[in-house]
Amino acid sequence: MRNIELYDAIVSEDIKKTKKIIPSIHPSDIAEVINHLSPDDKIKLFSLLDTDIASDVILEVDDYSLEILLDALTTEKISELAAVMDVDDATDLVEELPIEERNAVLRSLKRREKIKELLKHPETSAGGKMRTDILTVNEKESIASVLKKMRKFGKKDFNYVFVVDDEGKYKGAISPWDVLISSPYKKVKSILQFTPTVNVNDDQEYVVNVVKKYDLVEVPVVDNNGVLKGIITVDDIMDVMEEEATEDILRMGGVSEEEEAFTPPFRAVKMRLLWLYINLGTAFLAAAVVGAFQNTIKSFIALAVFMPIVAGMGGNAGTQTLTVIVRSLALGEVKLRDVWRMLGKEFLIGFSTGAGVGILTSIIAYVWKGNVLFGLVVGLALIINHIIAGIMGVIIPLTLKKFKIDPAHASSIFLTTFTDVIGFFALLGLAKIILR
Repeated sequence: MRNIELYDAIVSEDIKKTKKIIPSIHPSDIAEVINHLSPDDKIKLFSLLDTDIASDVILEVDDYSLEILLDALTTEKISELAAVMDVDDATDLVEELPIEERNAVLRSLKRREKIKELLKHPETSAGGKMRTDILTVNEKESIASVLKKMRKFGKKDFNYVFVVDDEGKYKGAISPWDVLISSPYKKVKSILQFTPTVNVNDDQEYVVNVVKKYDLVEVPVVDNNGVLKGIITVDDIMDVMEEEATEDILRMGGVSEEEEAFTPPFRAVKMRLLWLYINLGTAFLAAAVVGAFQNTIKSFIALAVFMPIVAGMGGNAGTQTLTVIVRSLALGEVKLRDVWRMLGKEFLIGFSTGAGVGILTSIIAYVWKGNVLFGLVVGLALIINHIIAGIMGVIIPLTLKKFKIDPAHASSIFLTTFTDVIGFFALLGLAKIILR
């Protein structure tokens, strides 16, 4: 593969071969090579790219590589790259810079006012993701007028012509094809089609759901007064979908969304330690429950064998519920008003799966110890913990959502705490009551 050839060439410091290979490789593939290189080689390879290719590559590298490259580039070089980018891409690049360097770059750009306008919006909002270089026409214009504007419009890759009224408020969209086949004397209003919009303040996750629901390739972005401010294209939506999915997976695993496969070890340690400390605190809470039943464990030492089984199976059952609910929240399928319906469903599932696992485990416990009551205790503890796991798998993410906290962020930690504590308490508490 050409990627491997490029990697080998730059690592072996064969600059002549590297320069020869670069034009035959897509910028996204060059970015992938850069992600795998050492810091010095990242800078070396990027320095060999011409401005047009470099402006595409720098938008595709991972966060760690981007940080290294921006530290190595001069303000003048960054300005040069931003100058050849689309406004929305230039905004994304400038947003990564320290405030002083950002201001210096902005001062050198002709389109600084447009970039400043986009910088006002949070990065993860519709306003932060939109592009503003779009073709707009007035609803009162003729098709002939639209054709002239289409010919003058600099971009080739536009899917819609967006229509506004005299005040700039969004009225709908028309496809270039409809323009071409319509009579030049017709008014735009006669072939207008309304498409769903999003607000500049809407979260990017909501935008993804709108695009998915209505099968859009471009979604108009309006302000609170309905004035068209820009559009979000499907390629940006794909990036957001990947970003959101990655973020949810990492957060549910107790890992910072900033960590990537090639994040340096010491930086990764700093990112992970906080969540490990939180887990340690919750582990002590579960240990405190065990400590309160030391005498029970001494009397029935076999309980120690089944403690991790009861807690672990409850954790697994809760994770199943948690995964379904968190994903459904992300897709907009579950709302806060659905809480009672979800709780009823998960109670039945928890009881059923708990009984299925509990009966089998209680039989094993009975065969092993020859004590019917001991098997009953283990089985009941599993049923109780499965029910609690299912209920908490619903309550925790919905509660976090209520307080505007990403449900993927801490749900798994809280769930593990509940299933450990309840599992130990149920097993040891029932043992104390029934077996004494």
